[in-house]
Amino acid sequence: MKLTFTFLLSLTCALAFAQKNYVQGHYITHQGDTVQVHINDQNWDRNPQFIEVKREAHSSDVQKLKVTDIKGFSLSSGDKYESYIVDVDRSPNKLHQLESITQPVVERDTVFLRALVLGKANLYSLKDERAKEHYYLKTGEEEPVELIYRVSMVEDGNRTGYTQLPIYRGMLIAKLTGCPEVSGKIARVEFKANALQRVVQEYNACVIGTDGNYATAEEKVKLNLLAIGGVSYTSLKFSGSGFNSLLGEDFTGGNYNLGFSLLATLPRARGKWALRNDLTYHTLKTEGLYEEGSNVGQENYTKVETTFDMGYVGLSTSVRYKLLEAGIKPYIHVGMANNFMVKNSSNQKSFRRYYGIERTKEESPLNDFRKYEQALFVGAGMQIKKVVAEIKYESGNAFSIYKSLASSRNTLTFQLGYVLR
Repeated sequence: MKLTFTFLLSLTCALAFAQKNYVQGHYITHQGDTVQVHINDQNWDRNPQFIEVKREAHSSDVQKLKVTDIKGFSLSSGDKYESYIVDVDRSPNKLHQLESITQPVVERDTVFLRALVLGKANLYSLKDERAKEHYYLKTGEEEPVELIYRVSMVEDGNRTGYTQLPIYRGMLIAKLTGCPEVSGKIARVEFKANALQRVVQEYNACVIGTDGNYATAEEKVKLNLLAIGGVSYTSLKFSGSGFNSLLGEDFTGGNYNLGFSLLATLPRARGKWALRNDLTYHTLKTEGLYEEGSNVGQENYTKVETTFDMGYVGLSTSVRYKLLEAGIKPYIHVGMANNFMVKNSSNQKSFRRYYGIERTKEESPLNDFRKYEQALFVGAGMQIKKVVAEIKYESGNAFSIYKSLASSRNTLTFQLGYVLR
């Protein structure tokens, strides 16, 4: 599994870096000139530090322009970026990153700010290399000012707590003056791009009669529902002591699965990243044979035929990365599965001959089974229009509940899916 994952990760990086997407656009020089070019549009999730441009679409002559080289650029796909020297609040805002530090971390930097609204008041966004979201407001001729939202750690004796500081609301009230109806909404506005964008657009409409000269379309998570089903090959293994008929044997068999998949494609990055949740019913049926002695000419002979026959309801969550945006869309995904046993018809048939005495017995292979299994998986597939085909390798801890008997399951699945909506 480790080698498979390493191969898929290397393939992802190679294809991701190789893919180009040149579209029409222009950049603005520091002298104010507009230069028409073709720009490699990566629909950046994190603001770029440079862009690649070509004068002609089919030219091999590529020029790299850094954030300090130009005043800004626009793409025919709709995105606009402007270059500014601004203060960037680097203070952590994730709970697991916080420390008992009282001083904010602010750095001066030159960045491409992505325009969300342009008008009487301008709103920009910046997602930095640490994936922290920043928003900037610009009114009049002043430079953009970051809207501040902080989370601080508070220690009181042996107790530690956290406090949220929505400073950005006070900043918006101070900057967006003259519209009482807008000021009333600011007190409740969330620190999210769509919410801030709506407030600034309403302010522009209030003071100049229109939403502004430019507003980016609101970005939402795209949801798709798929019907999925497939076949698989499963191998069960046991290790430990005290269960001779199970140890050292491979229990193998073919199985099937049916279910539904909910795919949530994230905005930006050309829809490459998505979260996926699968709800499936799958079987786990394997067989194995254990023999001790020889059935020919020996009076001390044992044969045990074991069949594990179970049904599981599984809920899996994974991260999917789409490698290419073309007619055929290859992807990889990696995640974890939680499987719950809902059916168990396992049985074990044993035959023993001991010096003329023969005995046959049928019973359950184990007195008790673990009903909950955890598993990790990695897979690769492709989508053509509404049809999806993929292969997945999954490794789980199976069902043994005994300390003296460890169980493991490895499954290779081929699966088809169809996008319902």
